[in-house]
Amino acid sequence: MYGARPPRAGEIFTPGLDADMRAKHAAKMAGAGALEAEAMAYLADRTGQLASAGGILEAVADGTLLCALINDIRPGTIKKVHHSKTVMFQNENIEFFQDACRRFGVPEGSLFSVSALRES
Repeated sequence: MYGARPPRAGEIFTPGLDADMRAKHAAKMAGAGALEAEAMAYLADRTGQLASAGGILEAVADGTLLCALINDIRPGTIKKVHHSKTVMFQNENIEFFQDACRRFGVPEGSLFSVSALRES
């Protein structure tokens, strides 16, 4: 019932707003690979830890790399970093990172939520 219907006889097909939005998104994401590589290189340079080959979201998913970054910027900021496969502890690492960012003066609107990271 929903979705694009095939054009009727004599009707001219136009891709519509959805196709325009997909094209704009694809163009925007075309340059994202270079930015992701730059971010991964920055994280590796600052923390001395090589990020996983699965991309930046996978690299920061457990929060340990984010905590290492904060502790590189200001040593001892995050006292306890969990190295567990348990999602609860991984989420706590990310919350440690976010709390440190707030203390450093990062605006709330510039932070991501734990759920946003998990849903990506």
